[in-house]
Amino acid sequence: MGNNCIDIRNYAPKSMDNFFFDNNIWVFLFCPIGNHDKSKQKIYSSFLQSVRQVNATIWINSLVISEFANVSIKLDYNLWKKNEVKEVSLETDLDYKQVYRKSQRYHDTVASICAAINQILVLCEKCTDNFNALNIQSILSHFIDIDFNDSYYIELCRHSSFKFVTDDKDFMNTSNNNIVILGNLKK
Repeated sequence: MGNNCIDIRNYAPKSMDNFFFDNNIWVFLFCPIGNHDKSKQKIYSSFLQSVRQVNATIWINSLVISEFANVSIKLDYNLWKKNEVKEVSLETDLDYKQVYRKSQRYHDTVASICAAINQILVLCEKCTDNFNALNIQSILSHFIDIDFNDSYYIELCRHSSFKFVTDDKDFMNTSNNNIVILGNLKK
């Protein structure tokens, strides 16, 4: 694993810990239709329970909520599109904005996603993104190896002394600015 990457199963949360969960963790725990990897769900659910037992703090910002909502709705859209193609002619346009967003399924899925977001927010403290205080050059230098949001999260965690919880394997191969990264990061 990369420097400061710790297998989450070997980490015992302490009451003074401050965590920042990557979107992929919230998807494993709360995505209404992301029910695809039970073993990872179990690992992260157990860790969340451990964090709650010691009253450690989980921080979240609007970017993670946005990612969660967008990933969840796109997952459902792709499932809907796959199912609808079987039921309609191939000439039918299954456009996201013109067709799916007007469907009852979309409205039902949004309601489920909103309920999940509210459950997540109960578990977290909201934080500002402190973009004005973050080192943009550091964010951009990590962008070569990992996506921009992940690069931003590394810098936010460094700046705020958060431990970063993720299932993203990209963090195994990048410098992480001396932050602690926890995850099921086995290759």
